[in-house]
Amino acid sequence: MADRRTKTKHVKKQQISDKKLEEDLLKQFEELKLETTDPKPARITLSLIAKRNLPAALANGPQENLIESLAKISHVRLDRENIKHIDNLEMLGPVTNLYLQQRAQEGDQSS
Repeated sequence: MADRRTKTKHVKKQQISDKKLEEDLLKQFEELKLETTDPKPARITLSLIAKRNLPAALANGPQENLIESLAKISHVRLDRENIKHIDNLEMLGPVTNLYLQQRAQEGDQSS
């Protein structure tokens, strides 16, 4: 009879432990889900293009050098920036390749 009580207590402790583990995992999942939600849709700006396509020294340097460098690039990478509206491209030079994968869709209501 004592063995049965001991087993019952052990099972109850295990159930409590499993419940706590489940709650902890759900909490971690919710925190992760919050961290991975799409950011606010971005606009194409000089600083965004420079940050993604130029060395840091040029991107953070004098504006004259920045504009001169941007006028020379032919490949512009703006993928994964959640861009919703495409405009302001006239500020660039002879761009032949424009990468916009994983951008916000026009129909998104996340603005």
